Order: sequence, then C-alpha cells, then structure tokens
Amino acid sequence: MKKTLLSIATAIVAMFAFNASADAQNYAQFKKGDLAFNLDYGMGAFTSYDGHSFDDNIFQHSIGLSGEYGIMDGMINGKASIGVGGQFGLGFGRKSWDVMGFESKTIATRIRIATRGVFHYQFTPAFDTYGGLTFCFVDIDNYTWKDKEDGKWEKVGDGNDTNFIEPRLFVGARYMLSNSFGFNLETTWDRFAFVAIGVTIKM
Repeated sequence: MKKTLLSIATAIVAMFAFNASADAQNYAQFKKGDLAFNLDYGMGAFTSYDGHSFDDNIFQHSIGLSGEYGIMDGMINGKASIGVGGQFGLGFGRKSWDVMGFESKTIATRIRIATRGVFHYQFTPAFDTYGGLTFCFVDIDNYTWKDKEDGKWEKVGDGNDTNFIEPRLFVGARYMLSNSFGFNLETTWDRFAFVAIGVTIKM
C-alpha cells in the first residue's frame, strides 16, 4: 500500500513539473458559478471504545465525495474566490491482536456527512490553492468486537459513537490538466482523513 501511494504521489509530482508550461492557460482558477467535485481516497483513524478504554490506533481507509459551488470571485486583485458545498464519506478499518494465543479483533465503519465553506487564493496560475472549514453534522462510527474461539470468530459485542457539529479546518490544492479534470490533495486535523488524494471534476 505504501509503495502504491508513493508511486502515485511521484507520478503526480512529475506531471506537475512536466506541465508547468501550461500555467498561462490558467485552468485552475475557481470562479463564481463553477461547480467542482472531488473524489478522494483518505487515510485517517478511528477512536474505539471496547467497554474498558479508548483505542486511537485503528487505521482508517476512507472514500470521500465533496462538491463545491462558487458564490463569489474577483476578490484580492482577482485572485480570490469563495465556494460552499458538502461532503459525504465512508470509512472502514480493523485491528487484530493476539495475547497469549487468544485472538481478538475490532471492525469499524464510519458514515460522514458535512457542509464546507472554502476560500480560494491562486498563488500561481497552475494551482487552485484553498482552505476552509468543515462542519460535520453527521459522523457515525460503528464497532464490532469479535473473539476467536475453537477456530471460529464469534461476535462478543458492538457499539457506536455519534458526533455532531464538529468544525474542522482544512487546506488543499488542485492541479487542473484541463478546464474539467485534475488532481487534488487535502490535509486536515480530522480523524476521517488526515490526508486525502484524488481527482477533481469541474463543470
């Protein structure tokens, strides 16, 4: 997995460098009336409660779909704009351990629904750089705990953790290969996806 992610990141960086001459075309500018969708793969973490203690070490894979509509542009010498939108995401993770031959595991899933406000400032024509605030109004984590007995996994409990109205700051950048397609990268202190990479479709 790490090698695959490194290869993807290397390919994207090389593409950015190779296409730097396309700066003058300014595909990346986000304007009033633009509609953009990001489809991302993210890496985050679950916080699990097993009845005794919290466990922050369950690695999460996530798929997120976010959409954004431009409502203002032309600010700060024509380089800044504002967009609003939303996000829907699904996450999955598991953790297994073996203590003195006794095997257990936790399986975790997550549903995320949020709204987003985004401020764009274009430092260079090649990139749409942005930051904003996410308000997560649905964040439901479900957990199932299983023990292995006589060679079979048996469910020993389940639970959930529901959070509402959790504001989170994020920053990101898009590199557009054309007016309608590009790549994006985001990072945030949000357990759903500390870092996310994906594609952008702009209309």
